[in-house]
Amino acid sequence: MSRPAWVGLLMLVALTGCYRLESPPDLGETVRLEIVSNKGKLVRSQGYLTDAVGQALLTRLGWRVGPNGSAVLKLVIDEETIDAGSHNTNDVTDSWVIRINGNALLVARGGSLAGTFTGVGNATGLATSQGEPQALQAAARQAADDLVTWLDVRARDLVVPAAQAKK
Repeated sequence: MSRPAWVGLLMLVALTGCYRLESPPDLGETVRLEIVSNKGKLVRSQGYLTDAVGQALLTRLGWRVGPNGSAVLKLVIDEETIDAGSHNTNDVTDSWVIRINGNALLVARGGSLAGTFTGVGNATGLATSQGEPQALQAAARQAADDLVTWLDVRARDLVVPAAQAKK
């Protein structure tokens, strides 16, 4: 094969990894979100995280989410970490990095899965009223994305085929 053909083949192989060849697994039941423990100190983080996870389950996996779901996604939220992101010329912190971490347990008819999630958000400025909420929302969205990516891969082990579900 000539060099351009190899390059073309390599690009084709690389691009196929960017696209899903099959749809997300259908769990076959509604998922209820449950906060088992919240060690967070920033009061908005729980609300932002549950909103982001519910939205991600619905939009990315197509799963139904509701308060009476037979499947339960239990979340344990660890205390947030807040670190200096950068400093100005006077060595004063002018941006902050907020990290949300935790554990998740999905209990469904087909079994259970346990995993972790993490998300990071950045706040600029000195403790502004807008910086912290925006950073927390970004961290929550990233944590939800992390969690849903994990579920997308692992939930295939839980899906009960339609023929078995009717038995």
